Amino acid sequence: SSRETIRLPTAIGPLRVCRHVSVVFAYLLPTAMAPKFDPNEVKVVTLRQYGGEQAPSSVLAPKVGPLGMSPKKVGDDIVKGTNAWKGIRVTVRLTIQNR
Repeated sequence: SSRETIRLPTAIGPLRVCRHVSVVFAYLLPTAMAPKFDPNEVKVVTLRQYGGEQAPSSVLAPKVGPLGMSPKKVGDDIVKGTNAWKGIRVTVRLTIQNR
């Protein structure tokens, strides 16, 4: 057969190796479930931007995207909160809980 299974420790899971045209493709099959969601967990995200201006989504997305939040909505909230410091570079600290 062109497939063979290599047994690794259970934390990693079985590794399947496929050989095709002298190229080796390897991929891991997940065996463990993700950790449970903690509703009381608090995440803090810090960034610097100009007050009253929308931060580019390319800056916000990697920071708030994995937390399950929309970069566009977060950016709009930052603009509302920093209007008093329009044009001045400010440090914004987002405290995120119960996302």
